[in-house]
Amino acid sequence: MERPRPGRYHRSPLSEPALERVTSADGTSIAIWRSGEGPPLVALHGVTIDHTAWDGVRPRLERARTLLAVDRRGHGASGEGGAEYSLAHEVADLLAVVALLDEPVDVVAHSYGGLVALEAALTSDRIGRLIVYEPSIDDDPEFPGVVARVVELVRRGEDEQAAVTLLVERSGVPPDAVDAVRELPLWPILLRGVQALPREGAAMVGYRFDPSRFQRLATPTLVLVGEESPGWRREAMTRLQTTLPQAELRILAGQGHLATHTAPELLAEEIVSFLERQ
Repeated sequence: MERPRPGRYHRSPLSEPALERVTSADGTSIAIWRSGEGPPLVALHGVTIDHTAWDGVRPRLERARTLLAVDRRGHGASGEGGAEYSLAHEVADLLAVVALLDEPVDVVAHSYGGLVALEAALTSDRIGRLIVYEPSIDDDPEFPGVVARVVELVRRGEDEQAAVTLLVERSGVPPDAVDAVRELPLWPILLRGVQALPREGAAMVGYRFDPSRFQRLATPTLVLVGEESPGWRREAMTRLQTTLPQAELRILAGQGHLATHTAPELLAEEIVSFLERQ
């Protein structure tokens, strides 16, 4: 299958969504970007990015749903939060967003955002359906080393090299595509987002997926994985799908971890199709 090439990283021109805010349990201001019309769909991004991660899929989703794209704490227009940080803080942020709505809400989430969404669904009955694209439940044996290298680069003020390291070693961006990524509006967002990677990376490294906790999660769930993602990630997504009582697994043909940018139309169709058939 074709690997992501420089020309495939793009961002569609769109009108700006409306900014709203909610205050999380610890007082952190969380930004929400609302657009479209129809039943609500909350979108949660991964590491080193913000709500604009969903710009590629937004045109399709807006035709059927009210999209509420969240800036996680420390990203975009949201507050940094206090010195203390944990996955539980991120879960509380998502639950604060969901609590704004009068009905159970569907959630789509990517990477670390997917882990946050899975944990939130365990603690709240306000999440109706869940779509997780390669949530960070993994077991990548190389990831602790990647995090350590990125943390050291950030400490030395080498944010650009830290972002490149994460893109290539974690997200699977081909090295010859990095220069193309540097030319995108995405690049300055990555440089800001990499500042949050030390604390988020520590949370991911310390996380252990416990199937016994998730066997009771009856939320209808779509698990998405890229066909070109590494074997350990495909195995992790298969394990997640078989653990959840009401889950299906779909493979994104020709994609890895960044279909939000390399194949947004394909990703959007998978999301909409799942919501329409459930």
